[in-house]
Amino acid sequence: LFLIYCLVFTLAVVPASLLMILLPVYAKEQFGVVESQYGFIMATNAAMVVLFQYPITSVIRRYPSLPVLAVGAFFYALGVGSVALGSGFWAFWLSMVILTLGEMVLVPTGTTLTANLAPADQRGRYMGVYSLTWSLGIGLGPAMGGFLSDQIAPVAIWYGGLVFGLVATLAFLSLG
Repeated sequence: LFLIYCLVFTLAVVPASLLMILLPVYAKEQFGVVESQYGFIMATNAAMVVLFQYPITSVIRRYPSLPVLAVGAFFYALGVGSVALGSGFWAFWLSMVILTLGEMVLVPTGTTLTANLAPADQRGRYMGVYSLTWSLGIGLGPAMGGFLSDQIAPVAIWYGGLVFGLVATLAFLSLG
């Protein structure tokens, strides 16, 4: 169960990596969003986490982990998929806001579930494997996004991220 969960979590990380790594290039090359504007998009992510992480965690801890993870993955999917509909700074800013809501749900829940699944004497190993899901997702996302951009169109990056996020959402629900 844990390894399947890690595979699904890897799929869930792919959309976030697309937004964090490929959006700056996409926004600048396709729509002329300058670096200082993109910096504000990233600052919005950080500010939201600082301001809202604790209240959101207080609410989501009351619910079973796998459905909560599905909600987080769904917000990741919506945030990344919405980039395909955007055409400038404010649209991309809103995409980041949506994705950040997913991040604040997915990350603490994923870490907590990993700790809860691990036997007490193997928590370090379980956390190590869980942390690999992030590395794999962050590596896979831009590679897949670059392929989609080169072979289809730059906007295909965001549709691909949407699909990964929706697959992860459904997989978390089925694991539950």
